[in-house]
Amino acid sequence: MSPVSRKRKPKKLLQNRQPGSGRQSGPDSDPLLELYVELERPFADTLETASPIEAHSLGGYLLDLWDTQDDAGRQRRNELFYAWLDLAEDRNGPGAVPMLRALAFLIDRPEMRRDAETLADRMVADGFTEPEWAKHPVTVTALHRYADGFGDEANMLFEFMAGNEKVGLLVLLDGNIFGGTVMETGLVDDPAAALKDLNEDAQEEGLVLDADADLTGTALDAWEGLDASLDLPEHMVDEDFGARRWVAQAWLRTIIELADETEDESEDWLSDEDYAELDDAEVGSTPGSMRQGGDTEPAAGSLEEEVEALRQEEIDEMAARYLRETGRESASERGMVHLILGYSWDYDGGRLTRVSPVKLDLVSETLMAEGGMEPVDPGDLTAFLHRWVDWCAPREELSEHAVATLHQHLDGG
Repeated sequence: MSPVSRKRKPKKLLQNRQPGSGRQSGPDSDPLLELYVELERPFADTLETASPIEAHSLGGYLLDLWDTQDDAGRQRRNELFYAWLDLAEDRNGPGAVPMLRALAFLIDRPEMRRDAETLADRMVADGFTEPEWAKHPVTVTALHRYADGFGDEANMLFEFMAGNEKVGLLVLLDGNIFGGTVMETGLVDDPAAALKDLNEDAQEEGLVLDADADLTGTALDAWEGLDASLDLPEHMVDEDFGARRWVAQAWLRTIIELADETEDESEDWLSDEDYAELDDAEVGSTPGSMRQGGDTEPAAGSLEEEVEALRQEEIDEMAARYLRETGRESASERGMVHLILGYSWDYDGGRLTRVSPVKLDLVSETLMAEGGMEPVDPGDLTAFLHRWVDWCAPREELSEHAVATLHQHLDGG
């Protein structure tokens, strides 16, 4: 059940390139032109294809190539994007319009999408060929979501129509990494076959079809899981994952933006002004990577301090509630409940009362590991986790069967 892979992978020609000043200055070194020339033919080859998969995959690779993990990443990408638009306009090749349409679909900044679309429209009006795949909107038609009962794992298949072409978006989410992180994603050209594989995997892994899954909510979960994957170490994903993340988030955006148009409450997407502020601050693409210019010291009451204060307040409040309701006030009990709540805040996305077989194992390993958090007696920890499961169960609305499964797991069953 592998996502579609591109058949062509351009060389990474820009890894050490210093960008110019953007659209006004144009490309300032041969590697950008060399890469453009290399991609012209692959993009031109997509003109007659009905499916957007190949063109979007190429565009995702290009955007990922421009990305960096340092604070200058956004500004660098913006400069290369506009230098690329200059090349498309200057060279007037058959691959230009497919390039522009793909980038306009994938890029996250509204102003940049409009600029790419405007240039593509002008070139089509001048006689250039519109790609067949770009003549039709991408429309979601179905969602299949399989998950366990504890929030450990969710496998999703979104089905779309692009003209007369059926396309699937596969998203596999691990609920125990950063509170929910996408570990694999990609477009599939045979959604029916992917669904068959998904069903077989679900039976093997004990996952259940969520027939009542909310389309927009699931798309948002997948989006946030893709954002979380930006913090994954490189060894945990393959080299094409960044490109597929760009593509996946663009397809998910069509679902979320459609909901924004039809519902009273909409997702707060960044505006052009928001992106301009990010550019001025020279931040990267991930939340939390903002920095002060120069050697400026963090101001008092910084965001980090506010988050830490909130963390401590939430943990203290939940711990006090547990101790009060269970009537256990020993120092050992107090220490263990604070440890598990701290773990849940730091490593499980703040889901303080979520319990699952995998999470219980991770908590035990973390708390017992040498050099980890404050060590506790194994027997005391197991007894505490049994009590913790019983206390969390009604808050998580777990079934009797789910609770019994957790107790059996703790007993080694």
